[in-house]
Amino acid sequence: MSTHEQRTTVKICYILFLIGLFTGGIFLLVGVILAYLNRDKASDWIIESHIDFLIRTFWIWLYTHVAPIIVCVILFFVIPPMAFVFLILFFIFYIVILIYYFIKLLSALKELEAGEPAN
Repeated sequence: MSTHEQRTTVKICYILFLIGLFTGGIFLLVGVILAYLNRDKASDWIIESHIDFLIRTFWIWLYTHVAPIIVCVILFFVIPPMAFVFLILFFIFYIVILIYYFIKLLSALKELEAGEPAN
């Protein structure tokens, strides 16, 4: 696979991640699978850094969305009124983290276009 094809594949992964932020994560899953499949094919260290960034971003995204949901469910059974408060806090946290990931992914996509490694 040429470097141009690899850059195109990484761009597709970035686009899937950006769409996945607003669709509940299904496209994120497709994007991370595509990144894992192309991880060993990276012939350039810059492409490799972007693939590693995408994989790391997926796992952090998954953790920041699953852990609060588990806590909210536990609170619902232990202290029901607190679950509602935590749900509101989770919603605020979700909006903030969504904006953060959107900006971070756009920044990394811009770095890919400039031929720079992902940060």
